[in-house]
Formats: sequence, structure tokens, C-alpha cells
Amino acid sequence: GFKSKSKSFQISQLKAIALASIGIIMAAAIFAAYKFTRQSPDVVQSAIPQLMKITRLTTARNATRAAISPDGKYVVFVIDEARQRSLWLRQITANSDTQLIPPDDANYLDIGFSPDGDYIFYQKAEFNNRPAFYQIPVLGGTPRKLEQKIFSPSLSPDGRQQAFTRLSDDGNVELWIANAADGSAEQKLLTRRQPGFLNNPVWSPDGKTIVCVAGNIAAGRSSDLIEVRINDKTERTIVSERWKFIGQIIWLPDGSGMLTTVADYSFGPYQIWHVSYPDGKARRVTNDLSNYANVSLTSDSKHLVTVQSDIRPFVWVLPNAKTENAKQITSSPGTRNDYWGFSWTPDGRIVYVSIAGGNHDIWVMNADGTNQKQLTFGEHSDFDPSVSPDGRRIVFASERSGNTKIWQIDINGGN
Repeated sequence: GFKSKSKSFQISQLKAIALASIGIIMAAAIFAAYKFTRQSPDVVQSAIPQLMKITRLTTARNATRAAISPDGKYVVFVIDEARQRSLWLRQITANSDTQLIPPDDANYLDIGFSPDGDYIFYQKAEFNNRPAFYQIPVLGGTPRKLEQKIFSPSLSPDGRQQAFTRLSDDGNVELWIANAADGSAEQKLLTRRQPGFLNNPVWSPDGKTIVCVAGNIAAGRSSDLIEVRINDKTERTIVSERWKFIGQIIWLPDGSGMLTTVADYSFGPYQIWHVSYPDGKARRVTNDLSNYANVSLTSDSKHLVTVQSDIRPFVWVLPNAKTENAKQITSSPGTRNDYWGFSWTPDGRIVYVSIAGGNHDIWVMNADGTNQKQLTFGEHSDFDPSVSPDGRRIVFASERSGNTKIWQIDINGGN
């Protein structure tokens, strides 16, 4: 699943001035009314804007994950405050919150409800330990540890089995199923050898298929949505899109398709997509500048819950490295921006990375934020620029060739 990211930047070759990126992240749980039907994909797509009604559930707290109960009465969510994470339950009609797990340093990797809605399942990674899988009664109680050394567990429709990924002794990633109660009767379905990967498996409503994310890090980090038939272990690619990152996947209860979160390019915002099944036609549900961390549906598929992150970073200059003299030099009213690396030129200008042009490109501006000029263009990600000592050239990392490589450009954008 998607994790809200707090970005930090290393800034080299500083002289009397330090440059910092200020990230403003608003995280809120969104309760969206959304009706999915077995209509044709074109009808479904045209109906999306008219059917969606969004209500904000949380405003003052930093929610990082959320899931809605099958009956739509409860939402379980994770709160991250001062690097301490806690698990909470909201009763939607009463608009009241109950803390299920007190704050600690562990990370919550997955959360969700059992098919009958009686239990909450969550995966938790404690410091220096592998993730552990737990269950807790919906109305609170003592958590019970179910399984160690597994990743991204997903329950079967009847709740009796679980699908999960595991690292083998030789470092390869494997897809397994096993009994949910005690981890017995394990069966390996699929293996991806390094540098391949598998993650985020999810069981189909009919219990016959497991869909998961597969890809290869060495091949420019592309991700595919694949299905594995449980009875014969055959594999098939569902979506032909060449997505960079695929986050959480959830089936529509009638088996007609899936919802998933997708980032089209590195560092790009995750958006919610609808993928029809079995034809694999993919269409956007959201199309904005926010990040959508995860998706969860009620059993009647009328309501969806997700976590929305809105990012508004700005560049500041600190004369003489004194905070009291800090001055903001960029602004992006009404637009999302991102800054992934900075470098000073010998004449005091700033070379930086911004998505103001639609992708992560190299830009240059004066030290007061004026005269901003875009130097690189195209549907790719450029990042981490460094200016040569004579100020004539810029070297930077780029994914324009498929794999990440080092590129060079003149300071004026040529060559």
C-alpha cells in the first residue's frame, strides 16, 4: 500500500546560504459515495463524476491508512503524530473515535476488516523486526498475533485462508496461500527472482484467483497487474498500461473489476484507477494533484474510503544560515509542486527540480525566486542536479532512457 512520504533533501556545496524545502502535507480520510455496476466500461467511466460525493471524515489529525467495514458502519485508521502511530476506530453515524492500539514507534503496513466485519486485521512492523500480522475485535480487546515473516496478507472471501508474499532464503519473492487461523497447509503459487518483485496480493470474490503487483526493478521500475489461478498456478497479465508504481488493490464485490492506486511516473502522485475484469481496461477515478494512499470498499460497493494527501512545498533561503532571516522564494497557488534536489551556480543562481511543467524537470532561477526557466522537457523524471565548478554544465539523474542514468546538459538548457 501507499505510505505518506515525508521528503528530506540533502543540499551540497553550500556556502553562506542554506536552502530548505518546506513540505506541507494535509492528510485526511475521505468518505466517498461511489456506485459500481456491471455496465460497459464507457458507461461506468462517464458515470464516475456524477456519482461521486466526497465527505471529509478527519481534519485535524494526520491519517496515514484507512479501511471501511463491510457494512459501512465503521472506519479503522492509523494516526501518525510526532512519529508515534496509533490505531483508531470511528463509528460513522455517531462521529465518535475510539483508540484501539496506543501510540508507539511501529509502522502499520496494512489494515482491514474480516469479511464478516467482526475483526480488524493489521500488519505492524516494529523496529528491527519483520512485520507481524494481528487481529483484534472490532470493538476493542487484546490483539492476537497470527503470523510472522509474511508481507501484504489478504484474506480469502470466506476468511479461512490468506494470501501473502514472503522472501525466500536466497532473496527471491514468493506468493503463498495458507490457512488464516494457524498458517498451516502452505502452498506456493509463484516466484519472482531478483531483481523481480511481487507485492500487494488480493483474493478475488469467487476465491479462484489472486491478483497482485509484479515487476522488475532493473527494467526501469515498471509494474504490472497480474492474476494467478489457484487451481493450476497459471499467470496472466491483466493491464497493458506501463505504470511505475501500483499501490493497494481491491476487488469490486461482484468481480467485475478492481480499484487500485497508481503513480504514472517516479515521485508522481498516486491516483485511484478502475480496472475492469477480465479485459483489463483501465480508467481514472480521480484526476487531480493529490495523493491517494489506499482504497477500501463496503460489501455493497456503494462507499469507498481512502486517505488523501495534499502537498504544497516551497523553497526558502536562509541568509547566513539563520532561521530568523528565512525568506520564502517560491509559491505555487492552486497548483502542486515538488522539489527534488538543488544546486548553486557560481554566479549565485539556483538549479533545482520542479514539476511545475508537468513532470520532474530541471529548472534554474535567481536566488530571490525570479526568472524561473525550465531547462529539460519530456515525460520522464529528472532529479538531483549538480552544477559544475565553472558553472557551464549540469549533471543530473534521469529515467528518460528506461533505467536511471547520469545525464549532462549545458547551463542554458542546450546539448
